[in-house]
Amino acid sequence: MIGVDRGDEPEALAEERAWRLACAEPHEGFRRRPRAPGDFKGYDVGDVRELLAKRQRYRCAYCELPLDVEGYPIEHIRPKTHADDVRWAVVGQPPGAAEFFAWFDDWLSGGEHWEKDTERYWWLAWTWENLVLLCPSCNTGYKRNRFPLESGSARLDGASLEQLPGPERPLLLDPSRIDLLDHIRFAPDLAPDGWGPVGLTDLGRWTIALLGLNKRQGLRDKWRCHARDIEEDGEFKAIQAAIRAGTAQLIVTAWDATMRRLLAPDKDFLGLRFSVVDHHVPERSRAELGLFLPRPGGISQGPPRPLWTPRPEITGLPLPLQYRVRALGAKASEAAAVKELIVEICEHTPMTAETLAAVLQREPSTLRQSYLAKLCEGPTARLELDARSGVYRRRS
Repeated sequence: MIGVDRGDEPEALAEERAWRLACAEPHEGFRRRPRAPGDFKGYDVGDVRELLAKRQRYRCAYCELPLDVEGYPIEHIRPKTHADDVRWAVVGQPPGAAEFFAWFDDWLSGGEHWEKDTERYWWLAWTWENLVLLCPSCNTGYKRNRFPLESGSARLDGASLEQLPGPERPLLLDPSRIDLLDHIRFAPDLAPDGWGPVGLTDLGRWTIALLGLNKRQGLRDKWRCHARDIEEDGEFKAIQAAIRAGTAQLIVTAWDATMRRLLAPDKDFLGLRFSVVDHHVPERSRAELGLFLPRPGGISQGPPRPLWTPRPEITGLPLPLQYRVRALGAKASEAAAVKELIVEICEHTPMTAETLAAVLQREPSTLRQSYLAKLCEGPTARLELDARSGVYRRRS
């Protein structure tokens, strides 16, 4: 488990998010939140999947298992349909490190001590910082819709579309915001040649438990094999022998080259590999010998994009109308929807064809021929044109 350098948000996703949020119907003067999984489409737009896979080194963002990129869906750190949080009033505060995993299994392995929060986090479904590629075990096997917060934590506000990271204190690590190596390491366990994850912090222990990292035998078998590869590596063994013999000056160059090879970015389970090296040549020994152990991975977020591309031409309209204009888009061809929107806009703010064309991102000639002329015709006309000013307004 290592940090993920996420990089900048793809332009196509930013555009899709703005359109999807605008399409959410107004609710209490703002928006209705979608409720069903089918409402959440579009976050796989463009090259989002391939960019995520590349940034994650084509591995699960949490356990580092290699991914079949096309076969695994894009997932959400903060779930999109609802979030399962801990019933703290029933469960009480968790114990210390020694008893934590037994307590988790007793209280939280089932579903009765989780509460379903349907207010979160639908509006983050199209947010780059919330998207990850996960293996099936991490995602559907263990995490599912669980996203617990510390007892008493504030929550992101969906009514204002509050963005990440916000005031929340989550109990699941975000690999692109927090370096996982600061919270989770690997250490030898009681099994022969076995290695397992160790939570250095409360956040690390919660993440291990939520993803079942301490229970998955298939993962343990892979960790054991990769740890053995390092422990039996000839050059690494020679370096350790030189350290024990006191001939450290002979190993500095060999150390750097060996670390570049053992911790190369294309290796599997870099978090484990880092921990194995750190275990056999601990920090104190490295400091005495002037040896540098590079930390794999890294955390990075690109600059956040605004939810909406500024459009000065629509700022004078009421907020619900602004949403509908954005939701309509420049390419929509539904004549009835366009006509209805034109009438409502002109009722609120009488406009010329040129101004209305800028609002709707269409050509003035197209608006005149396809919509405005028809809306001004006959006894059922809904608009009227002031011939002197060229302004269209709602017919009284």
